[in-house]
Amino acid sequence: MTIKCCIRRFLVNNDIVILKGIGKQYSAHGLAIDNINLSVKSGEMVAIIGESGSGKTTLLNIIGGNIKEYLGHYKFQGKDFNSLSKREIAEKKNKCIGYIIQDYGLIDDLSVYNNVKLPLLFNQDIKINQIKGLVMSVLEKVNLSKFTDRKVRQLSGGEKQRVAIARAIINRPTLVIADEPTAALDTSNTFKVMELLKKINVEEGVTFIIATHNKKVAEMCNRTIMLQDGKIVN
Repeated sequence: MTIKCCIRRFLVNNDIVILKGIGKQYSAHGLAIDNINLSVKSGEMVAIIGESGSGKTTLLNIIGGNIKEYLGHYKFQGKDFNSLSKREIAEKKNKCIGYIIQDYGLIDDLSVYNNVKLPLLFNQDIKINQIKGLVMSVLEKVNLSKFTDRKVRQLSGGEKQRVAIARAIINRPTLVIADEPTAALDTSNTFKVMELLKKINVEEGVTFIIATHNKKVAEMCNRTIMLQDGKIVN
């Protein structure tokens, strides 16, 4: 890999994310998040809980590099995120940070295979003859190897979320950010998805930051951070 942060494991117990005094204002009516101080160690599985409007998604978007203008300082694996060029940020977002969202973010008319391979097309370190093997390997991890040619629109909600997970980990990221990854799922599929994420976390050392309303989802994580009105309260 050309970016050292994308080596499979960051040193155990090192802080992969450090936030100091982070704030974000969208309007004159106040801060969406206010003075957030938080560190996440490599290999942790952290839940961020709070009511709608508490600032969870804004916080995740800063950590994921989707929001570039904010107050305070954010370091990702020891480097100030805002000191990076647009190209470096785009490269880190592709190679180092996986993203899972509530409504899957998949292309319905493409096959499972073609959805999962998309991030590889933007990874200059991956050769064309490596793509099929990588996609099939990650589909096997999420128990979808028999669904390769099926269109996403033909899948159930639980199957779609497993495709989204496969896509999020295809580039072997060090951090996966999940924004309400089980909100659209029933209880059974919620448990299955969380068991899968936990397995990836434990066996591969991938760090997870998961925003959720679901207390049972939070209980499956190592640590819970509560947001209220844009501030950490617990």
